[in-house]
Amino acid sequence: MKQLQLFRSFELDKFLAGKTLLFIKALPLQERDGETVRTIGTRVSLFILKDSTDYGRPEAAEANKGETLIVKVPGVSPDQFASFEYMETVCVVTSVQKATIWGDFNNNLSVTASVDKSKSQQN
Repeated sequence: MKQLQLFRSFELDKFLAGKTLLFIKALPLQERDGETVRTIGTRVSLFILKDSTDYGRPEAAEANKGETLIVKVPGVSPDQFASFEYMETVCVVTSVQKATIWGDFNNNLSVTASVDKSKSQQN
């Protein structure tokens, strides 16, 4: 069967509930068209420091603690993240455009959204 993923939804807000995300790095998000490469935004890497999300099973507690979440932020330069500090800046994912799970075991997550400092870290 084909196109089954069109009928599978992923609730990123529920997945991120109870997680503490720390900034790791921001790199250019690039798109390749033949031999032409152009920057179309930023790839932000976030470290899941704390995971108290309720997965519905006690054995799944903190299932994603220590994992890295990569968020594609279109139309934003990596320079916008210059004030974010490695493993110190607590971040939130906002304005989600797309969040899909993929892979043979449905263990990969693709997120297109905005990344901001948490309100407690904004000056």
